[in-house]
Amino acid sequence: MKKVSLLVSFLIIGLLFNGCSMALLPERIEINKLNLIRIVGIDKGIKNPDDICITILTKKIQQQQSGGSENSGQKAEQPLILTNEAPTLMKADREFQTYSDKRMFWGHVEYLLVGEEAAKEGIAKYIDYFVRDTSFRIKANIYIIKGTTAKDFISQSSMGEYYLPDRLEALNKNSKLLTGWQGLELLEFLQWLNNKYSSAVAPALCLKEIENPISEDDKPSIDVRLDGYVIFKNLKLVTEINLKQERGENFLLNKVVTSAIQITDPSGKMVAMDIIDNKTDTSPVIKNGKLKGMTVKVEFSSNINEVHSTSDIFDESTLKYLNDEQSKIIKNEIEAVIKIAKDNNADFIDMAGSFEMKRPTMWKKIKDKWDDIFPTIPISVEVKSKINRTYDIIKPNSRFWEEHK
Repeated sequence: MKKVSLLVSFLIIGLLFNGCSMALLPERIEINKLNLIRIVGIDKGIKNPDDICITILTKKIQQQQSGGSENSGQKAEQPLILTNEAPTLMKADREFQTYSDKRMFWGHVEYLLVGEEAAKEGIAKYIDYFVRDTSFRIKANIYIIKGTTAKDFISQSSMGEYYLPDRLEALNKNSKLLTGWQGLELLEFLQWLNNKYSSAVAPALCLKEIENPISEDDKPSIDVRLDGYVIFKNLKLVTEINLKQERGENFLLNKVVTSAIQITDPSGKMVAMDIIDNKTDTSPVIKNGKLKGMTVKVEFSSNINEVHSTSDIFDESTLKYLNDEQSKIIKNEIEAVIKIAKDNNADFIDMAGSFEMKRPTMWKKIKDKWDDIFPTIPISVEVKSKINRTYDIIKPNSRFWEEHK
């Protein structure tokens, strides 16, 4: 047996180091010979609508001219944007290789941006290549581009002072301060798309002109902004949720981390509330063995973070008023999102998932009829909230100064 094992070992080693064209190990490439792609944009073909347009963003290193300064002769990094069109992404990818003396490397892609028109046509063919290709990161974040193509989005947003991947990283990390959702990975998006009973949700991005400050060439600066969510049904973009409604969606999906609520007190002055804790529970309502509806119960607490009033609002009646107002605001936002879901017969609020979790046996009996049941089923919303504390605000500013004259 030892002789046989040694013989097999020598044969394997010989195959690994032979001079044949077939290699058993991946080709070794030095990192300085790789073109590390950070962002990929996908659109419908511009020249031929049946083709796929792919745009990639990486960096190129340029040697600065020497001029006697301290930084003379140093290397400067500049964005490198390449675009190609082909019937398939695989062909477009292979053709990219002719544009550069470096190997295109997809293992560093962090963001996949899909144009709105491509998403409306049907997103499956635009992301299939990235799902199957072994070098692509399935944990890359996916965004849908609104108002322009992914190609123009990448081109215009790369003209500013910030490198686009860094700007998207900041948005992805800090979006929880606004609504709670911290981006969407491609893997999670695929799992959503493959669920025949639910509809997928993806975050959207847009470009916005900033009037101030004005750039040196007197052209308005362009910034990247979050722009709500888009909804997919049967792999196609069917509707959207705007910025005013996205908090309601996040509450329904239990994804709120923190958020600011603006309320006017009884005198009409602004009060800012900071949501610090929340929980959402969705359950089916069953009577006599039949589904009668769904109930969404939301509980959250907040702190008073800012007060514009000069009168004292920290009495029992005013605090009750503020508490009722914040509950009403959240309830209205949630109900608005539920209406969008039912009007489009798109269960992106995961009623199916909640039903299956709470009543798995009953779900098996009705799941094939869910597409007919969902748009007509009553969904009630109950919101309970409480105000915890006021941070360092004890009395309005005017009283503070009055007492310390």
